[in-house]
Amino acid sequence: MVSYWKQVNKVIREADIIIEVLDARMIEETRNHEIERKIKNNKKQIIYVINKCDLVNYSEIKRKTRGLNPSVFISSKERLGTTILKKKILHISRGQEVVVGILGYPNVGKSSLINALCG
Repeated sequence: MVSYWKQVNKVIREADIIIEVLDARMIEETRNHEIERKIKNNKKQIIYVINKCDLVNYSEIKRKTRGLNPSVFISSKERLGTTILKKKILHISRGQEVVVGILGYPNVGKSSLINALCG
């Protein structure tokens, strides 16, 4: 089995834009500062996706996400925010073709996000 860090480093190396998926119910606990440092050291663009935003009060999420820029609120289950995320990716890529990598802890909704984006 491929080691966790080997896989993470591969995603960071091959992607142009990296999405870090965070759980809206525990944003700080699902952040990985080490991965964020690796992304910045590799001069890659990061987008913080706050998933499961339908389960938390909006003003609480807004307060907890100060400093996470750019960030997008998503509900993969309800398919809310996916258009905003697509527009954010398009804006960052300036219309160029890019590879988008998705990283995050288990059960934050990475697969749900991919399914919601793919339709």
